[in-house]
Amino acid sequence: MTSHTEDILNYVRAQIDAHPEAVAEARQRLELTRKIALRFPGANRTYASGSLPQHTFIHPVGDGDGGLVLDRRYYPKLGPDGDGETPQTIIPDLCSHLGPEIRERSPGARCGKSKRGPKISFGEPVDGQDPTVDLVLALTRKDGTGLWIPNLNTNRWEASDPERHIELFISGRPVASAHSPTRDPLAEGMEQAVCEPSLLIT
Repeated sequence: MTSHTEDILNYVRAQIDAHPEAVAEARQRLELTRKIALRFPGANRTYASGSLPQHTFIHPVGDGDGGLVLDRRYYPKLGPDGDGETPQTIIPDLCSHLGPEIRERSPGARCGKSKRGPKISFGEPVDGQDPTVDLVLALTRKDGTGLWIPNLNTNRWEASDPERHIELFISGRPVASAHSPTRDPLAEGMEQAVCEPSLLIT
């Protein structure tokens, strides 16, 4: 016989478990975007971040996060190691690069701007969910590890190491960074249960 607490946890898990169809769609959309982004001039590499590599998606699936790392030597004016420019002017070029090929798969797709780079909306719901792709436009650093990532809202660059954060998260070692939040799906579900009485078992 399960305890009352176990019943509550099982109920919350059932409510927050991401639907596999939506997760698969988010993964395919991110993989497609990364593949196209890698052909952008000055591209060094791409990476996946956030819930996909961490396997921490909860319902509903909102986005697939990733990044495009540009070679700072190709863009000498960008970043703290260059002239300090942010990639504000590159975002439209990257959207122009991504858009046509993405729309071959999803004709209604649109490319806009988020806090750290392009945000791609697909306009094709799957299982009632329409995951976007948020692509961080990162820059290699001259010294030190990690990357420079932009804050397009404040026109500043911030040091971060998203690729290393994923490695540490997967390995189970602690991650300590203001720019690398990790999510505990069950904890988020419990927060929802506290905020939404309808989710509570009495």
